[in-house]
Amino acid sequence: MTQKAPQSSPSSLPKTPQNVLKDVSNGAEGQSEDSEIIFHYNKSKAGLENVDTNRINNIIMECSKGSEYHKSEQKRLNEVKEKVTRYKQKVAKYQANSRLWEKAKNEVYRRIELYKANRNFKRTWIHVDMDMFYAAVEIRDNPHLADKPVAVGDKSMISTTNYVARKYGVRSGIPIFIGKKLCPDLIIIKTDYAKYQKVSQQFKKICREFDEDLESKGLDEVNLDVTGYLRRNGIDHELGRIFVAEKIRRNIKEELDLTSSCGIACNNMLSKICSDVQKPNGITYLEFSEKEITKFLMKLPIRKVPGVGKVNELILSGLGINTCEEVLQKGVEVFINFTENSFEFLARCALGISRNVHERESQIQKSLSVSNTFKPVSELPQFKDKLIKIINEVADRVKDRKICARTITLELKNLEYKTIRRSFTTERSISTHQELMNHAIKLLMEAWPMEPIRLMGVRLNNLRKVEKRKRDNKSHWKDRKSNGYNWSSYKLDRPTPPPRFQNNTLTPESFGK
Repeated sequence: MTQKAPQSSPSSLPKTPQNVLKDVSNGAEGQSEDSEIIFHYNKSKAGLENVDTNRINNIIMECSKGSEYHKSEQKRLNEVKEKVTRYKQKVAKYQANSRLWEKAKNEVYRRIELYKANRNFKRTWIHVDMDMFYAAVEIRDNPHLADKPVAVGDKSMISTTNYVARKYGVRSGIPIFIGKKLCPDLIIIKTDYAKYQKVSQQFKKICREFDEDLESKGLDEVNLDVTGYLRRNGIDHELGRIFVAEKIRRNIKEELDLTSSCGIACNNMLSKICSDVQKPNGITYLEFSEKEITKFLMKLPIRKVPGVGKVNELILSGLGINTCEEVLQKGVEVFINFTENSFEFLARCALGISRNVHERESQIQKSLSVSNTFKPVSELPQFKDKLIKIINEVADRVKDRKICARTITLELKNLEYKTIRRSFTTERSISTHQELMNHAIKLLMEAWPMEPIRLMGVRLNNLRKVEKRKRDNKSHWKDRKSNGYNWSSYKLDRPTPPPRFQNNTLTPESFGK
């Protein structure tokens, strides 16, 4: 039986955790027309449960038809359809051969039993997710916006929205002009990354009281292994876990005047999924038992599993797999069509089995990436602005995760949705803000001159944990200022450009002007 947190009297305080977590699944909606599948509006985000998906898809379709984006999405849809057709043919081939099918079935059973043997209920993880973070910070500083539909974004793309805007279907990741179509009264606030980064640092400082080695993949969320804290304080039990989550949220509210939601579970994946169940401003506790975990996951849409994106969701849906339960029921179909690693990932997630200790060097994620989509840019000041924001976030994540990298990749996407990549592998690992910026600029030099772009991203590979002796927070951030950067410190060699660009091209020195 799932425990409930003590009921709080003020309405601004958290909702109580629910028994059995009944309302997680919205069900998988069948998509009959290509236009609906192309845009495949994702309503899994909190606050979007009751929106009219068909209406939103139609608006997006009307606004995008004939555009390069529409063509790109149509191409991707066709590729998904072709892949699903091949996968179904392979399933039919196996089913027609009883020996082949039984062999695959037995192997799937063997692997799943092996995964089950790795269940572990000995540790406690709390995922803390700030509610509508960017929008919440702006509304905190401008209380008159609280009951109005608000979106935070840069020129063309929405980064986040408040819950009033979400009632109209306005969510992160959609263009501002479409947001205005969905909600004509939508108030747009320009993104203030410096402000959000400052608040994020305060938020993470609060959380480090409970886990110094917290994991974070963004400004607004952290994963905490609070097992040590619970044991040191003699409260390693259900009520103790809920008490700690309440304490974290209370500290955030008192110090930052912001609300957050928590998920409590026996591993990092489940705690992250649970943090979304009682949003906003709530706690969800998932009992540490195979029975309750299985019950929780049975109808959970596969898209709610961290790491399952839109394309894989569509492929799985094409195979009749929409929930975690169906991943296990159709394990053979998954096993014979996906890679071994993908099958293991999906099967373990469907079982609720995931990492429950902090990452060792051999376990750290293979890559780290940050990308932003925006209105097409072509001028030097625009490139500078985009690169600054991306490297800021990359550097924050590197610092939070205590990692360094040897390979850095710059990704640019043009108006035709074609991707240009430039990559460099260093002799030694890099982790500081200045190192990351230096190499990012070099890669931009290599790609320049270029046509207008609508997306810029930076990805790090060959990651490992950074040695403690190399971690110097002062030197890590010494060139970082609240109002800009000391660009003149980046003394870089630039490859000689083609003659026709030598008089008006992007140079390292121009970044300092």
